[in-house]
Amino acid sequence: MSDVLQQIGITFGWLSLLQFGGTNAVVPEMHRQAVDVLHWMDAPTFANLFALAQLAPGPNVMIVSLIGWQVAGLAGLLVATLAMTVPPCLLAFGASRLMLRAGQSRWLTIVKDGLVPLAIGMILASGWIMTGASAHGWISIALTGGANDEWRGLLQDTDIQIRVSHAREPRVIEAQRVLLHALVDAVDVQLLGSDE
Repeated sequence: MSDVLQQIGITFGWLSLLQFGGTNAVVPEMHRQAVDVLHWMDAPTFANLFALAQLAPGPNVMIVSLIGWQVAGLAGLLVATLAMTVPPCLLAFGASRLMLRAGQSRWLTIVKDGLVPLAIGMILASGWIMTGASAHGWISIALTGGANDEWRGLLQDTDIQIRVSHAREPRVIEAQRVLLHALVDAVDVQLLGSDE
């Protein structure tokens, strides 16, 4: 049991440092680790745990707790949750101290501008993975397609927010807009592919 807990701690510990945009941003790698690499569960079980985590009130990190519970019971839940929350808390504390010292420096603005499309891309990649794991019948394909239409509506709002927040950097605006639309189009292709 301790080997499994150690494996849970290591896996979610390093995943936690990649979660730009929240826990949902690392769902594709979480899925790969839990299903393909470590064989803790199959893809439908992962999709069910993800759906349960999304339906329940509370933070998105609940998916991690549910995976830990599925793999190793209450101890797995505690280890997975702590491994996913403690490292980014410490990183955020350190980064906030660094940002206070850096002030309005040019490099800090460049790094923050670069993290926006990264976070959005990781979140949309999560949608891609979950589409493949859950779209097995007409009802689930229709629901996924409806959610994708919602994303398209949100893109217009996102384009407006990007333009307002980065009005001084037109190249950043264009790069973010192109990335967002390309990723949503890729999800459309995934939906059409699973329809056959």
